[in-house]
Amino acid sequence: MTAKLDAMLTAAQHERPPVPAGLRMRVLQDADRHQRRGSGQRDRGHGAPRWPPRLLAAIGGWPGAGGLVAATLCGFWIGANPPDLWFNLSPYDSPQSALSIDFGWSDLQENTDAL
Repeated sequence: MTAKLDAMLTAAQHERPPVPAGLRMRVLQDADRHQRRGSGQRDRGHGAPRWPPRLLAAIGGWPGAGGLVAATLCGFWIGANPPDLWFNLSPYDSPQSALSIDFGWSDLQENTDAL
């Protein structure tokens, strides 16, 4: 059984199937196109789009780009001019008064001193 299989594999190694002429022509044209692309010549085929259209498509097109611009500008504005809303809603007048809270530590200290 092994000798028969070895004979078939040896015959398959020496036998070359014919390549269709159309396939060979397409492979050679594709290779030529890729070689020209690497050498700096202009490719007339339909290649991959350049990076800006791909980036624009990745973020959702023009609506996504508009949303990113709006979020960036809002973030910059809030960072440059923070709203005073936090101090209007809190019982503290300024960040310094908010940091000077004792959180009842003085009561705790008085109770532990008595022990």
